[in-house]
Amino acid sequence: MTSYTSGDYVPDLALVKYRLISKLKWQDLEADMVLVEYVRFLRMVASGRQSSLVPSLKVDEVWHAHILHTAMYAKDCQRIAGRFIHHHPEAPDAPKDGCAAYRATLALYADLFGAQPPSTVWPVVCGTGTRGGCSNDGCYGGCTTDACNSAADDGLLTTQ
Repeated sequence: MTSYTSGDYVPDLALVKYRLISKLKWQDLEADMVLVEYVRFLRMVASGRQSSLVPSLKVDEVWHAHILHTAMYAKDCQRIAGRFIHHHPEAPDAPKDGCAAYRATLALYADLFGAQPPSTVWPVVCGTGTRGGCSNDGCYGGCTTDACNSAADDGLLTTQ
């Protein structure tokens, strides 16, 4: 069993991993890597250093799978963050500022963990437009569609 260490608490995410492999058809090693990054995301939320964090698309998939196990999710949030972590998806007509928040999330990751996040889990969003290179139609400025869709379409997490 892989250790998904966060501080001194190691959440048992075996059921989440099973769902990622069986329902999303992820490979074992990919699931392990993204589970580690998901726990790091929860650590970032727990740090309280940023009020809005945006997960990558893959991290968000893990988050959704974890939330399905409500009692386990609540216990893990309490142990990792000292409180329940709510997921607040955006309304479809809400202003999209996900790219700026996603870039800020990547910067917080580097600050907290002393390294850049792996681009296979946390794609780099590029561009300098008003929405950081993202548009409703996809991307411009050289970023990948997955990166922009992840940042623009994922709900912002408000940690207040």
